[in-house]
Amino acid sequence: MKIKEKLGKLFNCLFVNDYKCIICNREIQKDSRYSICQHCFDNLPTITKSCSKCGARIVSGKICLNCKTTLPLIEKSYAVFEYISPITNLVYRLKFNNERYLAKYLGNFLVDYYKNKKLKVDYIIPVPLNFIRLKERKFNQVELLCENFKDINVEVKCNVVERIVNTPHQTTLTREQRLKNVKGAFRVIDKALVKDKTILIVDDVYTTGATINEIAEVLYNAKAKKVYALTLAHTTDNRILNVKESK
Repeated sequence: MKIKEKLGKLFNCLFVNDYKCIICNREIQKDSRYSICQHCFDNLPTITKSCSKCGARIVSGKICLNCKTTLPLIEKSYAVFEYISPITNLVYRLKFNNERYLAKYLGNFLVDYYKNKKLKVDYIIPVPLNFIRLKERKFNQVELLCENFKDINVEVKCNVVERIVNTPHQTTLTREQRLKNVKGAFRVIDKALVKDKTILIVDDVYTTGATINEIAEVLYNAKAKKVYALTLAHTTDNRILNVKESK
């Protein structure tokens, strides 16, 4: 054995690998599936009771007030977390700080949720970026989040729907403005790939559902059989939620 190899093995025995929690930066024993320490993991804002249509966190009943007012076109949308700290920070770092490595760990939450819910679809469509936004950011964070689905043999298609309008950022827009903002913003590239298929739209955050709803509409117009959605997080703005369903 070469001296260099011996020294390398000795170094690995003497020093622990520098694995850090992606939330608090605390050292963890090993690189885990989520790379999150136990303390942070136990405090993640997981959604346990959700709206049966859009996936928002609710306290009671079956459907949130937003969906009672305007029912989304999708069959059902699912969300893993509430869009609050520390999820907000992780999503921001992925999208705007170019911390692309986070997609591997956050994507595992999506994959595991998909498996636990026993969802069955023909393929997944990541919400597309307009080419101008893609050129600015250099990557589509949703496509990165979807890469781990290949590990469970779920096909991800990025060439089925395209964004044909470079819509303004929706961060400061109201619900009504968001709905208008994405109207006509998407089109199906190949309708033959959509016909009679069950499709899962994946996005990072569900806010008003405007983007997902618009994509669902063009998919249904192209004769998709069923359209579902899965997001890493769901905003808490429609937590006016605890109105019980009437019998």
